[in-house]
Amino acid sequence: MAAILPTTFTGPNGRRRGEEWRLANIRGDAPRKQGSCVITLAGPLAGDWIDFDGSGGGGPLSALEHATGFSGFDLFHYATEMLAQSADGSASGARQAGPELESAADNRALRTEREIELILAQVRPVPGSPAERYLANRGLPVPACPDLLAHPDLTHWDTRTGCPGLIALVRNRDGRRIGIHRTYLAPDGADKAPVSKARKMLGSISGGTVRLAPLADGVIGLAEGIETALSVMAACPQLPVWATLSAGNMAEVQLPPEVRRVVLLADNDVNGAGLDAARRAAVRLHAEGRQVFLTAPPQSGEDFNDLLRREGVEAVRAIVLAAAPWSPDADLVATPFGTPAAGGSLVDDPLAGGMPLEFTEEALALEFSARHADDLRYCAAWGRWLIWDGQRWRMDETLRGFDLSRRICRESSNRALVKVGEVKAAAKLASVLASAKTVAAVERLAKADRRHAATTEQWDADLWLLNTPGGIVDLRTGALRPHQRGAYMSKITAVAPGGDCPLWLAFLRRVTAEDEDLQAFLQRIAGYALTGSIRDHALFFLYGTGRNGKGVFLNTLTRILADYAVVASMDTFTATTADRHTTDLAMLRGARLVTAQETEEGRRWAESRIKALTGGDPITARFMRQDNFTFLPQFKLVIAGNHKPGLRNVDEAMRARFHLIPFTVRIPKAERDLELPEKLKAEWPGILRWAIEGCLAWQRAGLKPPQCVLDATAAYMEVEDALGRFLEERCEVADKDRLTGQDNTAELSELYASWQEWCRKTGEYAGTSKRFSQNLESRGFLRWQHPRTRRMGFRGLRLIVRASSPNYGRDLEG
Repeated sequence: MAAILPTTFTGPNGRRRGEEWRLANIRGDAPRKQGSCVITLAGPLAGDWIDFDGSGGGGPLSALEHATGFSGFDLFHYATEMLAQSADGSASGARQAGPELESAADNRALRTEREIELILAQVRPVPGSPAERYLANRGLPVPACPDLLAHPDLTHWDTRTGCPGLIALVRNRDGRRIGIHRTYLAPDGADKAPVSKARKMLGSISGGTVRLAPLADGVIGLAEGIETALSVMAACPQLPVWATLSAGNMAEVQLPPEVRRVVLLADNDVNGAGLDAARRAAVRLHAEGRQVFLTAPPQSGEDFNDLLRREGVEAVRAIVLAAAPWSPDADLVATPFGTPAAGGSLVDDPLAGGMPLEFTEEALALEFSARHADDLRYCAAWGRWLIWDGQRWRMDETLRGFDLSRRICRESSNRALVKVGEVKAAAKLASVLASAKTVAAVERLAKADRRHAATTEQWDADLWLLNTPGGIVDLRTGALRPHQRGAYMSKITAVAPGGDCPLWLAFLRRVTAEDEDLQAFLQRIAGYALTGSIRDHALFFLYGTGRNGKGVFLNTLTRILADYAVVASMDTFTATTADRHTTDLAMLRGARLVTAQETEEGRRWAESRIKALTGGDPITARFMRQDNFTFLPQFKLVIAGNHKPGLRNVDEAMRARFHLIPFTVRIPKAERDLELPEKLKAEWPGILRWAIEGCLAWQRAGLKPPQCVLDATAAYMEVEDALGRFLEERCEVADKDRLTGQDNTAELSELYASWQEWCRKTGEYAGTSKRFSQNLESRGFLRWQHPRTRRMGFRGLRLIVRASSPNYGRDLEG
């Protein structure tokens, strides 16, 4: 060893001190100059090493293995060469090394046991360690198992690095420890360590198992991997599962004599290795007189941890409880594992009477999802399936999901008649599979499959994409791209954009009296309505006394936008004393254009609702007999009418939102074309293209209402501004620089009395004193309290026309 070490342990930190070789650690990768690892060079312990910091140690071959990364034959070959070179290259040097190497090989088992003891001296319970996070990331709880432990700094000899580890003890049929299994983990435990071999054995595992739970009532489960075993235990806590650590070892496993029932939990490997090993184990265990059940995940390439992470514990539980008994004629219908047995019980199986694995409701639901995962989504909040039709996700209105489940159950029923040998059993099973109960159960299970699951928020989420039969239009640029499932578009327009629309343009010129600015404004409104943006918080009111084209304009856009447009009742937007169900709001989810027509004379706007709907705040609503859901509005509100609904409070919020668009041209009877809507239908593609151009123009310049719209809106607001007219007729409003002083104040009681009298004379609604006071404050008038009388008043205005009662009319006196 004295001759080998200087050549093998090279580097700045390795050095000799007497009969010892000292270095930072056995891997040689620590930066310290003062070594804590000591290798003995002479005497009876020559070649033995110990790491005082890491509490590790071993013999001469272990030291060479750590230093070189060699193992097995390569390690012996390297040691032979080094010993030969240490004897001046003579053949006798190599021959002299023979006895030493043979002695090391003879003592290999003892040295392995010593290494295992050194590792186990540093282990600790799994809770609170990186190993706990590793298991949690795989959906696994930490079992109360003394044979599953965590190591804080497990040496990985191939890379000469240390990392956290998961340590599992391997025991033989007598319960004696014969080896350990090591899983090397990333420092935070998020995954396995990024090394070539993250799982390693130490010692012998042949015929042994990792006992993750004590034997219970003579029943155990056998799985290959530790994580697979823990997955089954998470789903079936009453079933203890032991891990065999490999497919080959499952076939050779040796169990205690008290084990009477064994559930073989095979990996469904693509190459069939897992199921083949499980069948070989079943042959031997059955020959030993044990009752054997066999099951595996239904999807190729999966183990039970894959199934747990994809489908949850119920899916694993269903497969385990349906495990079929193994026998030479095991393909006959027989009692599954989950059925209570004489002398003991696990859990009640809902399928009493027995059923092969491939015919369970869970297996059929997985088959349903395997077939339809690409083209079916289920939104639990809506209680509806959505079906991909090549262009969009269409809401199912014909029980398509139930019908597809029915097809699978019908096919499985036919298979059962062929595969099940006993006639009565086959007929009974076929009847169960074809029943409405099974069809409904399969569909219900499939609804929960993560491959189908969808939320309300994911549909039509990109406010700048418009789905058309020709593809998806990116409204930011006007570019067209192919349909995609992943875009999750549930809506579609009636036509794809393209072509010209000369009749439409002529129609617009006629109804706007050739006003080009108004035509451009209408085009920008149409383009704005294509998007899901509501940045302008606008309400558009198309006003005209009839026969002026506003209905044709609005109906044409509504029919082109199709799924993106909703025609609402005027009652949704006008005031009423009755309570409304929120269904009228629920139907607005996802709409981009909401229209209403035919306003009645004498109606008033529901001002607070309009402000809420156009303000962009979340809306909570529900359909009949369904749960509430919340959505963000995307719609633009465009209303047409022959009468102007009234406003009780004209504040800045309503002034900013309202756009009154005058349709003042009345089409003479001789010029009216009753076929115009149908004629325009041929130009829908061109009209959609015209609207997309309007969207690009709106993005460049904004809405930019023309003067005629500004004037019409201002006139409407002036007429509807009852408080403004009252202030003009009965009050003197002070300049902003004269808002102080006794001469520029009015008592609230006097103001309100005069306001009530004015409203009675003009037919306006007076409201409460509190509402009147709030409206004055919103106009910028300052609330004020007289220091002596404590009466409330307002600065900035002076009452000049008092109420007729002699009790009113006094200005506040100092």
